[in-house]
Amino acid sequence: MRIKTARINYKPNSDEVVVDITVKNRPLHILSPDWEIVNAFRDGKITWPEYEKRYYLLVGERYFYRPAEFEDIVKLAKQQTVVLTCFCTDEKHCHRQLAKHFLQTIDAINTIFYLKS
Repeated sequence: MRIKTARINYKPNSDEVVVDITVKNRPLHILSPDWEIVNAFRDGKITWPEYEKRYYLLVGERYFYRPAEFEDIVKLAKQQTVVLTCFCTDEKHCHRQLAKHFLQTIDAINTIFYLKS
């Protein structure tokens, strides 16, 4: 599975597919945070570990109700490089890395489930 992250202005190679996961451009995207989480972190009301927790709870709930959308990205990442983009300048404190990890976890769980079948 090939997933990487970049800022929103990234120019993809011909074998890459860009997926915009910004809350500003795509607030209902399965991997976008919500404004509540973004503003709480930006305003210093929550720490980064709390942001991570809230983000994973949010996308976990979305995965429960919309698993096919996540699976589509995982499948695409097995065929091409998927580049998750947003506006954040500090990648250490950006949901792009969390989204990438979440997708990798879905892939790992699916692989284990498949092997046990």
